[in-house]
Amino acid sequence: MKKIIAFILCSVIAVSLFAGCSGKDKPGEESGEKYKPEDIVTQDGFSYVIGEDGNATIVKYEVHDMQEKLEIPDKLGGAPVTVIGKEAFAGNKKISEVKFPAMLETIEDGAFKESDIHIALMVYSSRLKTIGADAFSFCTNLVQIDVPKSVESYGERCFGNAQDAEMSFTIPWDKLEEVVDGLELTHRNGVRYPYPAHFNYTPTFPENYRKLEELWEQGAENGQ
Repeated sequence: MKKIIAFILCSVIAVSLFAGCSGKDKPGEESGEKYKPEDIVTQDGFSYVIGEDGNATIVKYEVHDMQEKLEIPDKLGGAPVTVIGKEAFAGNKKISEVKFPAMLETIEDGAFKESDIHIALMVYSSRLKTIGADAFSFCTNLVQIDVPKSVESYGERCFGNAQDAEMSFTIPWDKLEEVVDGLELTHRNGVRYPYPAHFNYTPTFPENYRKLEELWEQGAENGQ
């Protein structure tokens, strides 16, 4: 849905999806050595690279103190910030409310996965086109996301497995019939959105229980 004006998640969203965190701490590593260490510059907790196009990509953000209201700068090193890189803020427990830069075009896969972000203010990022897969998955404290109408591509599980409670959408009137038709089709085929928790979960019998069962069977055979 290319022209969704706002995507506001109200009340606490419990997100429980299927993607894990890489657990790597060094800037650039989580993108599979996409960036050379010598190309990465750090300023005020932001590690970034400047590409051949003259734009900056944030590859990591690390600070020691809690940032209640974090404003990602419009420029780093004099270059416009256009990309928030893969897992750049993943697992970060020091952020709460985040205002996104005006020139931002892409939020890559898992950018804020498992972070403690509460509010994501993207409405000022009027050039934002892409929100990658799992970008905000496992953000269990997320209560509000304002998405600009410029966004054209939403990755798989980008707002990952939001619970059914208190989730609202603001949709252009001319798109409403299309959205309703889509929801009816997904329900008819046994799939609904938001996805219920553990949608693809397959329970298994604990291994230690299997060992106990073997002992019980052995005892039964021995008449015990």
